[in-house]
Amino acid sequence: MKTTGRLFIAAVALLTGGLWTLLNYCNGNTSFNFGWPTDGSKLSVNITTVGTAVWVGLPLILVGVIVLAIAFVAAIVIQFMPTHRYEYEESESGRLIPLDE
Repeated sequence: MKTTGRLFIAAVALLTGGLWTLLNYCNGNTSFNFGWPTDGSKLSVNITTVGTAVWVGLPLILVGVIVLAIAFVAAIVIQFMPTHRYEYEESESGRLIPLDE
């Protein structure tokens, strides 16, 4: 269970780093036009990132998405794994302690 949590934390860190790199070094503009009826409303976002930030940000995002997918699949697999309570000893507080072999 700890493994999926660590994978998820790593994925979030990679995705955050990649998006921060791309957005921190971007040149662009945004605009929002409100119109009535709502068909006239328009949101426009123009982001242009050049240089090293592209070569750092995109791989970070790609690896983050892959790690996030692995963490998602691992979390699903762990949900269907049987638990072996006979390998654990229950302490006075109700916590399970692994038996030493």
